[in-house]
Amino acid sequence: MIRLIEGNQGKQYFVLEIINQTVSNRHLANLGLISGTPIRIVSKNKHGDYIILLRDTRLAMSEQVVSQIMVSDERVGEKTTWSLSEAQVETQVKVTQIVGDKKIRRRLMDMGLTKGTPLYLRKVAPLGDPLEISVRGYELTLRKTEAEFIIVEEF
Repeated sequence: MIRLIEGNQGKQYFVLEIINQTVSNRHLANLGLISGTPIRIVSKNKHGDYIILLRDTRLAMSEQVVSQIMVSDERVGEKTTWSLSEAQVETQVKVTQIVGDKKIRRRLMDMGLTKGTPLYLRKVAPLGDPLEISVRGYELTLRKTEAEFIIVEEF
């Protein structure tokens, strides 16, 4: 377990926790920075600013924020979480969290995607967008960008 600031550029790590409560944990969670998420340092400039690859998104972070993120070389714990967009086709998973801004969370919850809800990923289009899922007895089609906000684990 090390701080992300001590990590090597280009190497993949997995987020364990954010150690300082002064950093906006909720804001970082809405960006997808939660425990078990793969993260990578893309670059660091001479002013101490970092470009971080979080899933498929590049984020700019200050040295202060990066120093508060604890990471590990390998996934820790038995149950790991990932976004629905990364799940395998024809698998059943359980929703653990919905991240993103308030409008997106509200829209997904209105569709029946709430914490603890089991869902089945039926199909994914050839280019990965859209995804077809079964939830609460009905079929839904989600864009890949919407599925990235749904954090799931094995059912």
